[in-house]
Amino acid sequence: SPPDAVENVDHFGQYIHDEDPRGGALGKVMMSNPVSRSAPSSARLQALDKDRQYFVQVSKNESDQLGLMLDCARGESLDISHLVVGLVMPTGEIARWNNVQPSEATQVRQGDCVLEVNGIRGNVLEMQQQCGRNLVRLVLLRPIENIITIDKAGRRLGMVLMYSKNLEWAYGLSIASILEDGAVKEYNDAHPEQQVGKRDRVIAVNGSTGTPEELLSMINKNDIVQLLILQWPPV
Repeated sequence: SPPDAVENVDHFGQYIHDEDPRGGALGKVMMSNPVSRSAPSSARLQALDKDRQYFVQVSKNESDQLGLMLDCARGESLDISHLVVGLVMPTGEIARWNNVQPSEATQVRQGDCVLEVNGIRGNVLEMQQQCGRNLVRLVLLRPIENIITIDKAGRRLGMVLMYSKNLEWAYGLSIASILEDGAVKEYNDAHPEQQVGKRDRVIAVNGSTGTPEELLSMINKNDIVQLLILQWPPV
């Protein structure tokens, strides 16, 4: 039988980008400092939407790289309308943009959500294609970071988690759905102001980061799990 944290997952999802189209080493990027340690309610998430949005515009030649690896776990149970920054490459137009920003407020970070590319929203394939144009205008959104502790007490966790295999830069476990008979559903019922939901992303387990497979292994082998979760306002 499958691990308790993965059910009905077709091929463990896929990513829009599966490699740098122009080749080259990807490198690794450490997570930024936490933005928040307590999850706001859905209403407060919506109120924070505009505060957490920022804009990026870069001009490049055909031979220049944008320098973003955009991540989108996909599956029948996961309705995707946006992309997540899985990796900011050490070279490229986004790295140059970051280097000249006066503060971190407008620097592109791993985990930021790409809402719009050149006016395109809601179609991740078209958004990804727009990233190859000479002029690229991005609307991005910072995540909220939420830490929750779940005691499985011998039960399954009760989340469908999507991830991509065999990508060096694959970023966390994307939550496709919350099952009705698991520990997370019970947690949500008891914590209406800190609920975990579809499209949130698990990026650390019990204080440790790792590959998606490593995160899943830590979830499955521990009865008590502390999850660091990225959340974005509804988009």
